[in-house]
Amino acid sequence: MIAESLRHRLGAAQQLAMRTVSRTTLYGSSRPVNAVWHDDPDFLWFRVAKAGATTVKRQLRANGLQLSERFDVRYPVKRLEHHFAFAFVRNPWDRLVSCWASKVHGRKNMFQFDSATHARMQDFAAFVDFVSGFDLVAGDPHLRLQTQLVDFGRVDYVGRYERFGDDADEVFSRLGLRFDREYNPNASSRQRDFRTYYSDGLAERVGTLYERDIRLLGYWFDGG
Repeated sequence: MIAESLRHRLGAAQQLAMRTVSRTTLYGSSRPVNAVWHDDPDFLWFRVAKAGATTVKRQLRANGLQLSERFDVRYPVKRLEHHFAFAFVRNPWDRLVSCWASKVHGRKNMFQFDSATHARMQDFAAFVDFVSGFDLVAGDPHLRLQTQLVDFGRVDYVGRYERFGDDADEVFSRLGLRFDREYNPNASSRQRDFRTYYSDGLAERVGTLYERDIRLLGYWFDGG
């Protein structure tokens, strides 16, 4: 009787362990991503920095959702296999200017440059020099390749920053939520077209750095 009870307890423990492993290691995504997932409504959001991420997050919360952002995690593939997966992407040349303008230009110093280097980084071309030596595969997500931040083998819908209002409407509609086009507290104050920051040579350099994003996401310097 004792032996049978022990076998029962061991069996239950093993089943619990297997369920835990199944939810994590065995069914974890092949590489880490920045993600938000939620049940009811069921969604998996691959968060791409500088592609409307703050606005999406705030509008999801405005719909009453409690969110937990997870950074560089292997999301549980099996548990989320029926969740609606979405992401937003942005023209890489425009995204890089936006990162520089919001994180480096002026007094902003997200990358914690020393004072002399930060002064030099006020020139966008100098910032491109810095990015040229940066880890674009696993480094800071504001500079990381978008194709590293989104699991394109899993995503159901890819919105574009260039038509953000319409695509966000589509995502929120599929989730049964409301998207308020008038509420965009994170809108950039930068007025100049991103192309004015580039010489031909600088545009070519950035095109080489982000070649995979440009090719796979279908962007080009003059639009897309």
